[in-house]
Amino acid sequence: ITVVGLGFANLGAVWCSYGSDSGPAQPGTLLNSTAILCVAPAVGGQSCLGHVVEVAMVGTASSGATGAPFSNNQIMLTRVSSAYISAVVPWRGLFYRPQLLSVRGYGFVVSNYMTCRFRGGMGAVLGVTPATFISSTEVKCMQPVITEPSDLDSYLEFSLDGQVYGTTIVNYEFVGPAFALSFVDQFGKQQYDQTMNSSTSSGLQAAPQLQEPVLAN
Repeated sequence: ITVVGLGFANLGAVWCSYGSDSGPAQPGTLLNSTAILCVAPAVGGQSCLGHVVEVAMVGTASSGATGAPFSNNQIMLTRVSSAYISAVVPWRGLFYRPQLLSVRGYGFVVSNYMTCRFRGGMGAVLGVTPATFISSTEVKCMQPVITEPSDLDSYLEFSLDGQVYGTTIVNYEFVGPAFALSFVDQFGKQQYDQTMNSSTSSGLQAAPQLQEPVLAN
């Protein structure tokens, strides 16, 4: 987290404190006279009010923060819970067309900052869209439009506050137009759509149009 304030200076060492219930103060990094970079430790629970963040700049890293004069501004770091997501319906969509998705799980709460984030198989962010609360077991969000189909390992993750994303994910695929379609005709023979279009990556202009067979007398 970045702590923003005034009068920060390099006086030997920087310390970040999160209250007595979050363990001892942790070393921080002075960015400039108005910003310090701190690492918020994991905690065993969450507080509705959050934890107080204070900073100190004194001594050396080896001497620790004992006796350091910490700030006393009562800035709160809110610890948020994360919803559990178990499914998204539908679980795939055309990469060039937005569609409304139903994300299901539990632990959803009303928030103006809920987001769905879509990632590729290597973790690259494909898009982020706002989510709408439906119930404690469902939210809805839009699939974003991206430039090309994703790999098969792409997935969706969810955040209640738009910053902290939960540890549960569900697979979601961005697909392109169908290609190499086949069907079995009325005589039991497998047929392939031969309508090709070299100007498209998929190679198809249209899917086969099937009709009921007409049997001769």
